Amino acid sequence: MTPRIIFALAALISFSAILSASTAESVLGRWSDGKNALTFRRESAVIKRPMGTPGHAGTPVTLKFRTEGDRVIITDGAGHQFVHQLRGEMLLGPAGEQFKRWDHITVIFAFTMAPDGSRRDIKVFRCEDPMDRHEVKAALTEKEKRAGITLIAQRKHPIPKEEIGKTKYDFILFDNHTRSYLP
Repeated sequence: MTPRIIFALAALISFSAILSASTAESVLGRWSDGKNALTFRRESAVIKRPMGTPGHAGTPVTLKFRTEGDRVIITDGAGHQFVHQLRGEMLLGPAGEQFKRWDHITVIFAFTMAPDGSRRDIKVFRCEDPMDRHEVKAALTEKEKRAGITLIAQRKHPIPKEEIGKTKYDFILFDNHTRSYLP
């Protein structure tokens, strides 16, 4: 085998392994440059969506993609092709954009507010995909849930008297790649 073929096979295997990590069965993987998220799906479709806050991402555009060696070729509705290059853990866009692997979960916690502003009876309410808000069951281990509850318990702020004893909700993003909560 020539070095070029070995490199192409290694890049294809590397890209396949990276895309295989997912939060949903139909999602192969996600990449983001901080402005846009590219969600690669099994049916050779890629959804390009401007990044927003969790649950409020921008309007998606569905495109087609195919791979050739270490290249990912994305085709828009008009037939224009945009060639992206895979380099290690980074996907480089046609204009030099650097897309990093983006595999997050929004973990929503439910809790009651105490008179001193602390949060009591904290539990994981829901884990969801931040792009389309579908529930992702069994995404976290019990240890990871406890770590999130500890982080939520550290948050304390003054509250109005009418909020005492009411159930409130807060969220933290969880990175599936590093298996840790984002600050």
